[in-house]
Amino acid sequence: WGIRQYGLPAGAAGGAVRILFLAHNHYAQNFYIDQVRLGTRPVNDVGAASIDVPGDGASVIETLPFTPEATFMNAGSADQLVPFSVTYQILDTAGLAIYTSTRLLAPLNVGATQAVTFDPVGSGIPAGDYVTRAFTALGTDENPVNDTVGGTFTSEVRITAFPYTQDFEETGEAGWSAKTVSGSKNDWVRGTPAKPVQLRS
Repeated sequence: WGIRQYGLPAGAAGGAVRILFLAHNHYAQNFYIDQVRLGTRPVNDVGAASIDVPGDGASVIETLPFTPEATFMNAGSADQLVPFSVTYQILDTAGLAIYTSTRLLAPLNVGATQAVTFDPVGSGIPAGDYVTRAFTALGTDENPVNDTVGGTFTSEVRITAFPYTQDFEETGEAGWSAKTVSGSKNDWVRGTPAKPVQLRS
């Protein structure tokens, strides 16, 4: 997802305006537009633009360190010269924050974006599914709608002993997961392979 802002011509003020959205891509049904707003740009409006590390839908290895990163933006009409707080959180499946890191960001000029690196997750994170959240905290912010952005990622089991075996009989497949391929959700199934040669396991 991304947030874009465009100025209307000066002659549009006070008159009827027709807005047309036209998209070109190589795929079907994968381009969406929502939360369209028309009006005067707020003076003070900072927000979270994206979660970059781990990216939405990405995977990490449970015992390996990684450094969270998110990008923030100034969507207002005034440069932000006074430092304001930006925070990155990782939440478990119960919604509890197991990681929180806060930085001060400034300056952030009008229309600018800034990638922010947060405290490292030094010892990795236990295998499982997680939710990420990045948000801003500017006291004079006039548009809270874009203050927060979220995502998900999976911490995968690290295989350290060989030979490795897994019968996939445990609940949750012991940290393994099935990924979506070509638009259909794969799942675990026990049975006889349909082909004599398995291309990948």
